Amino acid sequence: MKKCLKVFLIFLFSLFILGLSKNVEANSINKISMDIYIDNKGDANITEIWNCYTSEGTEAYHPYYNLGNSKIQNLNVSEKGIQYQTLSGWSTSGSLSKKANKCGINKISNGVELCWGISSYGSHQYVVKYTITNFVSELADSQMIYWTLIPYDFSNSIGNVDIKIHTDFAIEDTIDVWGYGNYGGLAYVDNGNIYMSSDGRLDTNEYMTILVKFPLESFDCSNKLDYNFNHYFQMAEEGSTKYNKKGKSIIDIIKRIILIIFAYGSFIFMIIISIFASRKSTNRNYGFKYGEKGKKIPRNVDYYRDIPFNDDIFKAYYIAYQYGLLKNKTNILGAVILKWIKSGKVRAENREGRKNIKKRPNSYSFR
Repeated sequence: MKKCLKVFLIFLFSLFILGLSKNVEANSINKISMDIYIDNKGDANITEIWNCYTSEGTEAYHPYYNLGNSKIQNLNVSEKGIQYQTLSGWSTSGSLSKKANKCGINKISNGVELCWGISSYGSHQYVVKYTITNFVSELADSQMIYWTLIPYDFSNSIGNVDIKIHTDFAIEDTIDVWGYGNYGGLAYVDNGNIYMSSDGRLDTNEYMTILVKFPLESFDCSNKLDYNFNHYFQMAEEGSTKYNKKGKSIIDIIKRIILIIFAYGSFIFMIIISIFASRKSTNRNYGFKYGEKGKKIPRNVDYYRDIPFNDDIFKAYYIAYQYGLLKNKTNILGAVILKWIKSGKVRAENREGRKNIKKRPNSYSFR
């Protein structure tokens, strides 16, 4: 039992170390929350909160690609009330000290990167604010939001992402909303707002794209496109991973259960083995206790001529066997017979047998 307990404790300790190593991995992002307010012109004022841990590198960044007619401006970063200095340009090759408490927009070939210095290593909660112009586009038959808010090529996986989109009017529940890029994620309308969330950790090969269809004249849009909504809907559907509207299907739940079973199967197996070993050990001891010091005979034990344990010979034999006191481990039968004679359950008689049977001076009969 002690050996099984040691193995079980070592297994638990290994799980703890593995979990700890995951939690403190370099520049891990535990959670990103995004609040997106859309004004009547269709521009988005966005506030992001990053909860993360940094142990290497010099900066954090959030990329946006394929901006089209939109621009990102008014970048503002703060942490614990400290306002970062917004630079007109950004150099990715700067040192940790040069980027400390500073932020800026780095222009790349197919978009921009919102950058800020991580300032120091350890746990952080960054508050990032910016504006995206023309966030809502006007089509031939409707108005539309179609943005990849979290791209798939983040350098680190993200523990969880929650997004809320709201405006000056309550968004009707009948508004069509789609989410792409994270299997099991949610995208839906509730209480006048649009919500989008990842299904747990967002891996580096996953992303979060949202598509919303509004009626014409919902916003006073200046970004007008020639296509109808179905054109962009087909574009979003091709080769994408779809979100649930709200809640998860039975198939999703079953898949999640299977994944959990495989992930924690070894842990559950060790628990079952430990319980089985414990019960087996308990059954082998028949509930007898040998005292606080285990199988050790005290020095002040009185000598007995009678059968101990209230004349329970079987219990006495078991205890003697456990302590290794028996010279002949098969003499229990003789002891039982002697006990029966003493208690009067059997008697000794001298009988004369038949002529072809020898005399048996000690033949036993039961009554």
